[in-house]
Amino acid sequence: MSLTFCRTITQNFLSPIPTLLKSSPPHKFIPSPQIRHYTARKPKKPTKLSAPIWDERKLDDGSLFISRVPLVPRKITMDQLPPPLRPVSELKKRQHTEEQKEEMRRLRWQDPRKYTCAVLSKMFDCPSLMVARFAPLPPVRMEILKASKEIAYSKMGWKKRIVKMERARRRALW
Repeated sequence: MSLTFCRTITQNFLSPIPTLLKSSPPHKFIPSPQIRHYTARKPKKPTKLSAPIWDERKLDDGSLFISRVPLVPRKITMDQLPPPLRPVSELKKRQHTEEQKEEMRRLRWQDPRKYTCAVLSKMFDCPSLMVARFAPLPPVRMEILKASKEIAYSKMGWKKRIVKMERARRRALW
């Protein structure tokens, strides 16, 4: 680290220099030079937080390419990783047979209030979206749910209705 001192001459317009000339008005200020004998800016110290330089390469145009990240990723094995925070669960390949899919449909059509997507997904150990795809709601239950949504909408205040309509309008723009 090298310290450089600069000598700068600055103009100070606020300090008056008395003049002996009678032609100039007494209120006129004439600039006086000041000399600065210190550095204008503190030098930057290298810190431990600055990123290390991993690679330097000379390019065809003569410039220098400096990489602060490794250009080739390191190969990490499972032994080098830290221990997991939670036990690792194995990903299950869920293969449902046609009998299981038929059972989902039968239960869903039999009592859609009791056998919702969440209940059936726990019973058959699969995501609820898979249940919704394999066993959709019966049309009668869909009509009941639509009617209950309309009743809830009619009980809303004007402000909440505007918010709901704006949200639907924005979603349509996705």
